[in-house]
Amino acid sequence: MRSSSLGLAAAVAVLLSGSFQQVAAQDVEQASQSKKGASLSTELRFRIFTTSYRWSSYRSGAMDLPDSGKRSLYVVPALGVRFYPKNSHGVLVDVDYRLDMDVDSGAEFLCIFDCPPQLWTEFVVAHAGYAYRYVIRPRESGRLAWTLTPHASVAAGASYTEGSALFNQREQSAVVGARFGLDIDLHINRFFMGWTLRYEILKHTKGSLRLSHFVSWNVIPVFAIGAVIGREVRAPVP
Repeated sequence: MRSSSLGLAAAVAVLLSGSFQQVAAQDVEQASQSKKGASLSTELRFRIFTTSYRWSSYRSGAMDLPDSGKRSLYVVPALGVRFYPKNSHGVLVDVDYRLDMDVDSGAEFLCIFDCPPQLWTEFVVAHAGYAYRYVIRPRESGRLAWTLTPHASVAAGASYTEGSALFNQREQSAVVGARFGLDIDLHINRFFMGWTLRYEILKHTKGSLRLSHFVSWNVIPVFAIGAVIGREVRAPVP
């Protein structure tokens, strides 16, 4: 009788131990999934070489300045970060520097060689705004994912205008405005590269320039790259 009771107690203990282990494993798995689902997805974004075209308007008192000062082509390096807390809605912050290539300083817009500098303007602009990251879901075992990200942001920064001795122009102005864009990215595990198309309008608070418009793009995707920290884009929260 005693041995039978001991055997029954041992069997119950084994069953309870197995149940506890299963429940603990499920709790760990659920906690892991919950942590993964709730984790922040952060994109570090680097634009090494993108192109931007500007066309501007002068204030009424600056009509003696050259038409070439109203437009230019820029090389734009940039650094930014985007935060997606739990879903596709995110916040973006970035800053860029727009280097005037001065290809249009001569009488002709397409003048590239032997064009004396006349009037050029460079910009440093920061942005903060909203981004919506739409993930095209890959296969479960796939390492690749495509994302489409429309975004909008406010812009603030400074412009620096300088001219040749003929115009003796040197100005600095704060600029404020807005930017709208679309990014298409190919994610390979935690790294990505892609294409961007953006439109931006900036108002100069002082100086000869009044409004500046920009259209920005890149053709080669490896010039717009980045990395994801935290939740991967190929495992979005439902």
